[in-house]
Amino acid sequence: MGNDTKGTDAAATSATLFGTSKPNVAMGYIAVILFSLTALIHLFQYFKNRAWFLYFLGLGILMEVAAYLARLINMKNMNNQGAGIIWYFTIMLAPSLLAAACYMIFGRIIYWVTPESRRGFRHLWVPARFIAIFFIFWDVLSFVIQCLALIIILSQVYNTDTDTRLRAKALKTGYNVLKIGFIMQICVFGTFALLALRFMFVSKQWRYDWPEGGNSSWRKLAWTIAGVSCLIAVRAIYRMLEFTVSQGTNYLSEHEWCFYIFDSLIVMVLLVSLNLVHPGHYMPRDYCTFGHDFKKPGFKKDPIVRGEEPASARFSHISLVPQPLVPSAGTPMGQPDSSSKCEDPWNHRMDTPSRYLKGAFTAS
Repeated sequence: MGNDTKGTDAAATSATLFGTSKPNVAMGYIAVILFSLTALIHLFQYFKNRAWFLYFLGLGILMEVAAYLARLINMKNMNNQGAGIIWYFTIMLAPSLLAAACYMIFGRIIYWVTPESRRGFRHLWVPARFIAIFFIFWDVLSFVIQCLALIIILSQVYNTDTDTRLRAKALKTGYNVLKIGFIMQICVFGTFALLALRFMFVSKQWRYDWPEGGNSSWRKLAWTIAGVSCLIAVRAIYRMLEFTVSQGTNYLSEHEWCFYIFDSLIVMVLLVSLNLVHPGHYMPRDYCTFGHDFKKPGFKKDPIVRGEEPASARFSHISLVPQPLVPSAGTPMGQPDSSSKCEDPWNHRMDTPSRYLKGAFTAS
């Protein structure tokens, strides 16, 4: 009789943690292998690119690997409470750390490429130096709420001494608190996506030499971060819907394939995308340190916005008074002096006088 009760409790625990009493062990092995591979690649890139500021990303990846290892152990032994607790905690909370990494990366991109005169509230809606802090604060708050909810849920999952009705009521309370955390997370994602998209379009109006690598390099990274952030939002919506209806009557929580599509696959696409477009490869070393000094002057050059150039600005740098051509020492008379070059105030490059004048009178 005792064995029957133990078997029933194990089946109930499996239904709560996995959505089914018979989880797919083969898929468990595949998930462990894939997440371990991308984790090793990220570890290599972390040290190769010296991307020390990606500690949130590293912690999130380690939690994902730990989650699937614990899930595999728990699949084989449903009575292993330690593995069950590790699995449920880490799989729910790891994406919050991945989201915090995205906020930090995008915040440093904005501070890197935005000229000082455009870093305020008027142009970005959130000052550049506070963008990462603002979103990470709300992300951590939702993280704490989800932690409290998971403590309530797991304390009842493995508690067989409490009355069934009281246990069900406590589980419902835990699920409701967890939904609040997911709703907060979705709102943060939505606000971040709005600001990110606005920045990507507004920044196209700024006409100057983008730092290091040209216009396409940092925009490729920024679009990647915005895209994977939207994927995390889809995953949060799935988790919220999973707990909207009570356990046992919700299709999303009853079918394991939904978890692999809307959670595992989404997080895997996120991690692989950051493998292919790694922030440490695209960003300068000064912006990959543990802590960036936001009081330190950054990209100072003011942008030239299309249609707003003053008429005098195009010709103010041209002197109408002929200047004597004095060759430098060692240059024969009658030959051009290669050292006499002018600095172009429009794009901060060194250019020859002929191209300098040509660019000044050419319509932009």
